[in-house]
Amino acid sequence: MKWRGRIRNRSGAPAKDAVDHTARKIGYASLLISALAVLVPFAQQEFFRQEGNSERVAIAAARSLDLPLVDSGSNFARSGRLINEPWRITLSNNGSRTISVVDLQIEKHEGNSQVFYTGLNAGFFNQDGSALHMPVQLQAGESQIIIGHVGIVAPFNAYAALKDQFDQNSGKVNNLAAIQLLARSHTDLYGNPVEYQEFKSGGFLIEGASNPKLPVFAVRLKTGAGSEVLQSMLSDHP
Repeated sequence: MKWRGRIRNRSGAPAKDAVDHTARKIGYASLLISALAVLVPFAQQEFFRQEGNSERVAIAAARSLDLPLVDSGSNFARSGRLINEPWRITLSNNGSRTISVVDLQIEKHEGNSQVFYTGLNAGFFNQDGSALHMPVQLQAGESQIIIGHVGIVAPFNAYAALKDQFDQNSGKVNNLAAIQLLARSHTDLYGNPVEYQEFKSGGFLIEGASNPKLPVFAVRLKTGAGSEVLQSMLSDHP
C-alpha cells in the first residue's frame, strides 16, 4: 500500500522544501495581483481616453416657417414646379473635442421614392443669409444653426395657388402666408388635400389629410476625421 502525505521533520514541522514550494506559490499570486492592480486602471483609462476622443455629432431639422419659399423658376415636365423650402438645421458637437464638418448634403432616403431630380440640394446658408462655406468648426459642446434649402417638386395646382404672390414679390412668398394660400385652394405644398375654415376674427383652421404623402429627406454630414451622420427630415406642418 502506498501512502502519500506531507513530509515532516522529526519535530513535526513541514520539511523545508515544502515550505519553499508554498512560499513560491504565494509569491506568484502576489505578483499576479500586483500586475492586475496596475493593468486594470490603465485599461480603464485607455478606454475612457478613446471614448473621450470619439466624435459625437447630433443633427436636428425642422421646417423654418419664418423664412420664405423661393420659386426656382424650373418646371419638371408634368410633375410640377421646383420650389425651394427653407429648413432650420442645428448641428451640435456633443463630444469632448473640436470637430470639422467638411461636407453637408440633403438627399432622399434610399427606397423612399423612385423619382430623383436635380435641385433637391438647393444650398446651405448662414442665418444672415450669406452662403455657408466648408469646413464648419464646432468646439466641444457648441451648436450652430444653418439654413438648408430643400427643392420640393410642388404639383402645378399648388404652384398656381402661389404664383401671383411669387410674381409680386420677386419669386418669394412668406412660408406661413403660403400655407394659408395653399389651404384656401384645399391643398398643401406637397399636393395633399386639406380642409380650410376662415373665421370673422381673422383666424383660420387647417385640417390635413389623415395619411398625407410627405417627402422624406435626410441630412448627411461628414467630418474631417471620417465620421458620418445621417438624420431624417420629415415635415409635420400642413
